[in-house]
Amino acid sequence: IERRMSRLLPVDYFHVVFTVPDDLIKSLAMHNRELFFSAMFAAGSQTLLTLGNDEKRLGAQLGLTAVLHTWTRDLRFHPHLHCIVTGGGLSADGTRWKATRQDYLFPVRVLSALFRGKLVAALNEAYKAGRLVLDGVAGFADVAARDVAWRRLLRKLYRTKWVSYAKPPF
Repeated sequence: IERRMSRLLPVDYFHVVFTVPDDLIKSLAMHNRELFFSAMFAAGSQTLLTLGNDEKRLGAQLGLTAVLHTWTRDLRFHPHLHCIVTGGGLSADGTRWKATRQDYLFPVRVLSALFRGKLVAALNEAYKAGRLVLDGVAGFADVAARDVAWRRLLRKLYRTKWVSYAKPPF
């Protein structure tokens, strides 16, 4: 434990989790795993870095690491990201550390909404580029009506509350 602890920066850390709405996106994720999981990592890291760099929030470059979990304890498919995020970051000029409050990183509503926007935008871009596999995806059996089904899915994704949270790591 001491060797592991010696590798940590002497700062506070937060445990951030990004989830996706199971019922709306499970089938799409299962049929497009590599693209979907890559988009999750990009959306999660961009969300944290964007909020960290925002002068109104912190105005600093955060440090983070992310791990993808794809299953629950009872082996149900449930993709989500666990991120360990520094409780602060380097100032824009790189000369000083800017710490967050010990008990607060960012508002979870903002984390959730920004993550949702970034992930849905990435999926929409992949759809428009023809990179999504839709054969076998629930709701996309009718090839002629896929554009309509896609727009319907996008509306549902934007209307659904996504759940993310940030807490001190265990």
